Amino acid sequence: MAIVIHATEVAQVAAAVSSGAGVLHFWAEWCGPAKQMSAIFAELARANPTITFVEVEAEKLPEVAERYDVKAVPYFVFLLGGKVKESVEGANPPEVVRAVRELAAAAASGSTTTAVKAASAPQAAATSAAAASPEDVQARLTKLTSFAPVMLFMKGRRPSARNVAAVRWAKLTSAASLVTGLHAR
Repeated sequence: MAIVIHATEVAQVAAAVSSGAGVLHFWAEWCGPAKQMSAIFAELARANPTITFVEVEAEKLPEVAERYDVKAVPYFVFLLGGKVKESVEGANPPEVVRAVRELAAAAASGSTTTAVKAASAPQAAATSAAAASPEDVQARLTKLTSFAPVMLFMKGRRPSARNVAAVRWAKLTSAASLVTGLHAR
């Protein structure tokens, strides 16, 4: 049964994750989601005895937090052979569980590149899509644009995109009423 190491010194963190597979969980006393993730972290430690699980209070060990570029808590860093393979920011249990499973699989196979290959898969897909022939792109665009008689393209973040869409919709409907009013005369 694996336990979670509660690090109180920088050297303790370094020794725990210098070799093999390890997960660092950065948390803070005042952060409710980080405390909730601690229970999940402990369960993952019990289920994965081959991985070293270390909890680090970010404010008490700021040099460690800086080393791993922690900007918010909870924050998880997944290491293999002392090298960072992935990180997860925020209380996202499914993502943390997925990353632990990938780390365990990479550690079991003795591979330090498995997690890197998995992380670069979206880039490979984007590259192959970019290399598609112009005819393929044209066919996909034609299919997309003929799907519905009206299409709205948005850019930006979601909240601002909604506001822009609402303004554009208001302009479009007022312009349409103006045009239909002119035709009625």
